[in-house]
Amino acid sequence: MGKPLHARTVLVLAPHPDDEVLGCGGTLLHYTKSDADITIIYLTDGRYGIDAGDIQTRRTEAESIKEILPTVKQLFWNFPDCALYENMLNIQLALKQVITELQPDLILSPWLFDRHPDHEATSLILTEALKEITEEVCISLYEIMLPLIANHTVNISAYADEKQMLIDKYESQVTRYNLKAINTRLNHYRAELFRRSNVKLAESFFVIEKSQFIELVDKLFCKN
Repeated sequence: MGKPLHARTVLVLAPHPDDEVLGCGGTLLHYTKSDADITIIYLTDGRYGIDAGDIQTRRTEAESIKEILPTVKQLFWNFPDCALYENMLNIQLALKQVITELQPDLILSPWLFDRHPDHEATSLILTEALKEITEEVCISLYEIMLPLIANHTVNISAYADEKQMLIDKYESQVTRYNLKAINTRLNHYRAELFRRSNVKLAESFFVIEKSQFIELVDKLFCKN
């Protein structure tokens, strides 16, 4: 507890632009300092998170995080917001190809019970893609707006200012949803559980091995 999981190649699934910095921005900053190879896939265009469905603004905001995370690679798949369920097969096939090519040690994905349907769909898509992958990979589910059942927590106190700067890059979301306040309170709550005065902010995860993740999702969503 306290340090990120060891990983040299990290794949991050972000259903919407901003999920990646809210859920694991501090942890990604840790990984960049250790020269890990990080790839973020933005599954949707995020059109319903902004007035008039301004897709370009959301992409521009996402691209701007490279000012703070310059080595991170970004893939924009641009499926319609709130339509991951309708495009599951296409995304599953594309994700399988990326995982095969990258062979990540770690995949970061949203908590499967997060309140947005695209976050839930992401877990199902990942599960189906992993069923066709023979290599082992660790899955780490991150929290965005709601606390998850945590079995791993990362101290991000050293990156507090940089994480706030990452969140600020998503100006359209910060002004509309007060994301900074919500996320900071969640990170403070996680830090309090350390019971150490030097831990001010923390991010929590549910970490699980590939085979167990597949079994869990299949049982929870009645796939067996």
